Amino acid sequence: MFAKKSHSSNPETNYSHLLDTDGEFATAKLSCSHQVEQDWYGTLYENFPGIYFVLDALGRVFSLNQFGASRLAYKPQELICHSIFNIFYCQEQGKMQAEFAGLAQPENGTPTPKIACWEGCLTCKDGRIIRVKATARPMPAVDWKIEENTNGRSIANFQRPAVLLVCEEIKAVSQSPTSLNARANWRSPTLAIAKLAKSQLKERNNIEDFIREVTETAVSIVNCDRASIWLYGEDKTQLHCIDLYEQNTKLHSVQIIITASDCPAYFQALKSASVIATVAAENDPRTRELVGLYLLDQGTTSLLNVPIVLAGQMAGIVSAERQGSDGDWTEEEHEFTQILADFVSSSLSASEKLKLEALRHEQQQNLLTKYYDQLEERVERRTAELKKANQKLQQEIIKRKQAEAELRLQQQEQQIIFDSVPAMIWLKDTESRLLRINQAAAASRGLPAAQLEGKSFYEIYPDEAEQYYLEDLEVIHSGLPKQGQVELLPTASGQKCWVRTDKIPYRDETGKVAGVIVFAVDITDLIRVEKELREYRDRLAEKVEKRTAMYRQAMTALYSANTQLQQLINNSSSSGENGSSHSAARLLECEAYFEAVAVADRDTILSVSSNFAELFGYETAEMAGMSLLELLSPKSYKQAPQMISAASNTVCETIFLKRDGTAFPADVRSKFVLWEGRLVQVKAVRDLTERKLTAAELERSRSLLHATLEATADGILAVTTAGEMISYNEKLVQMWGIYEEVRNSMDRTVRLAFLTKQVKDPKAFLQRVKEFYRDAESEGCDILEFKDGRTFERYTQPIRVGQNIIGRVWRFRDITSREKVTAMLGDSQRRFRAIFDSSFQFVSLLKPDGTLLEANQTSLDFAGIKLRDVANKPFWLLPWWGDSEEVQEQLQEAISRSAKGEFVRYEVEVQGVNRTAIIDFSLKPVADETGKIVLLLPEGRDITKSKQAQVALRQQIERERLIAQIQSRIRSSLDLQDILNTTVAEVREFLATDRVLVFRFRPDWNGDVVVESVGEGWMPLKGMGIEDCCFATTYIGQYLKGRIRAIEDIHTSNLSECHVNFLETCQVKANLVVPIVQQGIEPREGNGSCQVPKLWGLLIAHHCSAPRQWQQFDVDLLSQLGTQVAIAIEQSLLYQQLAAANQRLDGLANLDSLTQLANRRRFDEVMNREWEQSSSLEPLSLIMCDIDCFKLYNDNYGHQAGDACLQQVARAIGDACTSAPPERLYLAARYGGEEFAVILPNTDIVAAQAVAEGIRSRVKALAIPHIKSVVSDWVTLSMGVATISEGQNSPKMLIEAADKALYGAKSGGRDRVAISD
Repeated sequence: MFAKKSHSSNPETNYSHLLDTDGEFATAKLSCSHQVEQDWYGTLYENFPGIYFVLDALGRVFSLNQFGASRLAYKPQELICHSIFNIFYCQEQGKMQAEFAGLAQPENGTPTPKIACWEGCLTCKDGRIIRVKATARPMPAVDWKIEENTNGRSIANFQRPAVLLVCEEIKAVSQSPTSLNARANWRSPTLAIAKLAKSQLKERNNIEDFIREVTETAVSIVNCDRASIWLYGEDKTQLHCIDLYEQNTKLHSVQIIITASDCPAYFQALKSASVIATVAAENDPRTRELVGLYLLDQGTTSLLNVPIVLAGQMAGIVSAERQGSDGDWTEEEHEFTQILADFVSSSLSASEKLKLEALRHEQQQNLLTKYYDQLEERVERRTAELKKANQKLQQEIIKRKQAEAELRLQQQEQQIIFDSVPAMIWLKDTESRLLRINQAAAASRGLPAAQLEGKSFYEIYPDEAEQYYLEDLEVIHSGLPKQGQVELLPTASGQKCWVRTDKIPYRDETGKVAGVIVFAVDITDLIRVEKELREYRDRLAEKVEKRTAMYRQAMTALYSANTQLQQLINNSSSSGENGSSHSAARLLECEAYFEAVAVADRDTILSVSSNFAELFGYETAEMAGMSLLELLSPKSYKQAPQMISAASNTVCETIFLKRDGTAFPADVRSKFVLWEGRLVQVKAVRDLTERKLTAAELERSRSLLHATLEATADGILAVTTAGEMISYNEKLVQMWGIYEEVRNSMDRTVRLAFLTKQVKDPKAFLQRVKEFYRDAESEGCDILEFKDGRTFERYTQPIRVGQNIIGRVWRFRDITSREKVTAMLGDSQRRFRAIFDSSFQFVSLLKPDGTLLEANQTSLDFAGIKLRDVANKPFWLLPWWGDSEEVQEQLQEAISRSAKGEFVRYEVEVQGVNRTAIIDFSLKPVADETGKIVLLLPEGRDITKSKQAQVALRQQIERERLIAQIQSRIRSSLDLQDILNTTVAEVREFLATDRVLVFRFRPDWNGDVVVESVGEGWMPLKGMGIEDCCFATTYIGQYLKGRIRAIEDIHTSNLSECHVNFLETCQVKANLVVPIVQQGIEPREGNGSCQVPKLWGLLIAHHCSAPRQWQQFDVDLLSQLGTQVAIAIEQSLLYQQLAAANQRLDGLANLDSLTQLANRRRFDEVMNREWEQSSSLEPLSLIMCDIDCFKLYNDNYGHQAGDACLQQVARAIGDACTSAPPERLYLAARYGGEEFAVILPNTDIVAAQAVAEGIRSRVKALAIPHIKSVVSDWVTLSMGVATISEGQNSPKMLIEAADKALYGAKSGGRDRVAISD
């Protein structure tokens, strides 16, 4: 009823997690009671001696317990999703299916408690038929987890479990009353196994109680009087009873010892690790020695010993003893006792591992405690140092921020004042290079100020720069300002504007002239207005002269006309008709000085001159008889009576209309004369159109001049050549504070007295005025200083009308703010330079293209250079950056990014005259008010000391990480070579040394280099054998005590000459050696219970390039790693032992013990795997082999000869598979009895037939005699070959096809190969 304990490595059937592995044991130890209960039920379900199916509502298999799967020769997962009706048959199949449907799917939706029972047959995978009694019952609604691993079959339509089907085997009833009684009571072992499984999970830390429970269970279940558990001693010459339980007394006892010297035959029998079962111990040669020593006292006659196997070796036995003879030990008793032995084995293994883990944990904890104490001390010390350094750094940062804030404030104030001045300002050095420029000056060129700063005036004003430079030199050499110069200045539009410039020398802190400050005021509008005013005056003077000449001519003509008119009057009485006409003509001519003349009687025109007719657009004859009113504009009708009746020599202004309707203003002069005996009027008309236009233009000019004078920022005064005031603007009144009484005074001395009272030097003021008045054509400019602190610029020049000088104009400009700006600019420049140069950081100023403008004294002193040597050069080519192209390219890229508005920051090394420093370097863009980048501000903070502290801390953290990483790798990996290779590589990289190796000792204390990490260019030593006859006698004891050897220079250390020569051969200049000591490995001689450390090898670091001073943390790191490597080596040795034991177990589980070919279990696994991987391109073939007439061979030669025959045939088949191509991994297996099978992956039917023929030939070539064979006198094989085909949907069908071909080969005469259809 009980299945034998499986040692399979298959994860689907292996439950070694209940017995082994530290990690899962720890998890089970910490799990809650609910988890323990789940594990208990799981163990019970899998091992319960029955076949249990969990089915869904359609009868498909949801799960199958392990015992049931083994009875049916299936894997538990192999039947998942298959219908139960394909493997279970009963006589009333239809009725069974109907009853099953009623259980699984009740009509009302509620599961019924109904139970259905059937008797039928289960079909096994190997074709066997098992008669069973099946009991089906509905399952409660439980949320089951449906796993996806169903060998590729779809579970999309899989339903929840609905029915539990329990199948109990029906066997023939034995006639023995004892057997009947035993089988009737056999259900109790199941409960006992479940109880033991639960106890084992709960009492892992109390193995003594669990052992007692095992012996009690053995007595209660196995038909025996006593049960005991015995364990071997260390040398396996003694058996110690750790627990013995007697049924009669119900007591446990221990401390019973059996030695090999007393019972040699018994110990020899136990070495085979097989079961000893006897019912007559006194007659059995294996146990006869125990009778007098142990059994006789207890009255024992029957004995059952089952071995306890631990780690692949026999560790003891479970013994059941019975008084009297109640028959042979049954198979069930054997199996149950074997289960108990497995329980004991797993508990002992877990206990040993717990002890080993506790020991390791204690050792590691001690090391970690020591290490963490040292680490904490160093961290505290380093933290205190870093805090102190940080405080100092914070103080420096605060000072720097305060200085920067003050500097920024001063710069902002300076810039605001500088840009708010309306004048254009340039600050140039002695070489005419522009140092600073305000917004007004930059706007004149249409470029931002930052783009112009640093450029030469020859670049900005190429045509005028030479003249400007010569003027600058005059100021620089003389040290005196040059003011009031009027000149043309080019603008961004290409035109030139008039400016009045003042050039003032700029002195540095030593008083030396270092440049020129140029102030320029745009006076283009003023020049233009003055020019227009002169032009208007010239035109006006010309018109006045012209009109004066006309008036003089008219007066002469009038005088002549009057004389003639008087003569006419005197002669009128004697004149006739012709005389009248002649006199009228003469009358019209006498008024010719007017543009047009007419004679009218009242408003009627009598006669007109040709000019009169032409003026109005008529013919002369047409106008005779017309009324003057016809010529008047309607606007002038009101003036008509005045014009008609005007007295003699009166002039009135009116508006006339020409014939075409054009109106024009005119003057009309009337005069009464006698004509033809009557009194008439002579009307002289003069067109005023041009005069009116001239007057309007003159008025507009006067208004424009007045507006210009009032709008200008200068105070303007115009006087005559005699000093009398002509005009002035309001700005003059405001600037001088002239009150109304002074303004209205006609006395020139009053005005001068008022002005001289305000200036500091009245005498010089008056003297200068007199000089200008003495020379009427002189022009000049000077500075007036007032008593209230104001400063005026005074300009004067003559007023010309044509070539005549009619007066003088004075212009006054308040330059007080400009003088303050100039003084402030110099002071701010000095303060800026003082702050700039006193900063402890590296500060510079760059153009956006990377050209250096300024560098503070700190950065210049660091590199040992002068500003003149590096100014106006590319920043990345300067001495700070050395010759590294990489550093220069990085800086160029940073400048390019910063010029686009990005703040760039990184760490870089700079080269000084005495040292190399690491700086925190940043590039900050500076933009103008439009957002355009005009300046770059590079800044560097020396962080060398901070960096060194960070490097030290990072090394410490990296060392901790490296140790933790290696510890983790040791815990997680069991590959010693991989651990050692990784360790030496990481240690060499961390220590920055040239070689790190592991040296292992041989028993004679010579040794070999087993692992090495070596830098490029240095000689590798891996595999080198090193012999040192002095080592064993000199250094073993020292290294076992933890000796560490640090040699900084092999030539200055106390080393023997041969040792120095050897190290020189290995290119070593300095080395560091720590021992690798395994603790508690070797037993002390004469005392096996006491273990001593073992010196396994050495962990060595070589420095080959130069001598090296090893730091303490280097020594600590290598020492700690040596301890970790020793732990890794010990763990690897244990793992190798475990792997060897597992390999032996795997061989026992997968190999046939007789033929050493794969067994049936292995054949099924490989067959299923290859079936899943096969395809039309990679076909799968199978060969089934059977030895012809083998039963006759056994009958004739005996079973031992038959076994030898099977071994030879198996060897031939295996050799044929071994010689196959590497891409075709053939598997030969013993299928059963004298039948063999060969699985041929990636092999078609033709190649498979060739392989089969080769095997048949090999066997035949063995020439094993077989005289009873009906085929040949030698042993022969019949073989069937089959290849996977489209109609096959399971491995079983391929096996059936190969079996069918084998049958065909036998029926065809044997000793041949047949191919499946």
